[in-house]
Amino acid sequence: MDLLAQRLHTGRAVIATSALVFAQTLFARTKAYTDAQSCWSPTGAHPLSALPQLAALYAEADATLTTRLAQMATIEREMVPHLRHNAILPKPLADAVAAGKVLCIEQSIALCHRLQQEVGSYALMAGTGFEHLGYLQCCKFAEGDSRVLMQKLARDRVKAHVKGGVDGGADETKLCAALVAGEGGWEGVYRLAEVVG
Repeated sequence: MDLLAQRLHTGRAVIATSALVFAQTLFARTKAYTDAQSCWSPTGAHPLSALPQLAALYAEADATLTTRLAQMATIEREMVPHLRHNAILPKPLADAVAAGKVLCIEQSIALCHRLQQEVGSYALMAGTGFEHLGYLQCCKFAEGDSRVLMQKLARDRVKAHVKGGVDGGADETKLCAALVAGEGGWEGVYRLAEVVG
């Protein structure tokens, strides 16, 4: 059963990376379009992509997606020896895969939604890539519902906190203590999962 469950980790890593690549491709395609569109200003025409809010979003997305892709590449490299030998992933690596799936997909959804809001009617046109945003929603529920994974990560961290086995930093300790005390509710559970990621 454990070896069969191992295949979920592979799927989660692939789905996380594919969500990042989807977002990266959508941003690249949209930037190419906005680079080619002129926007009037008192000092002369500028590319639409030079608007401060759009330029800032492009820079943020580039930094976030590049960082997350590098993290997933590291996780995948660490998985290889275990998969080749049909060995069970160590708990920290399994947690990293689960956290990676959640964060990569959630950040991709958030960034693509913000981009959709900034480019207006362009996002309604066929062939722009925005018509496929439902793919990211599918990723969220594939190979384990992201919300359930977040709850599992939080549960495991609270158990470790109670046993005194993990020091994840001040934020994690505070969130774990609040959940042990019956405070924080579902928001605290999700915040703890985000901190773990």
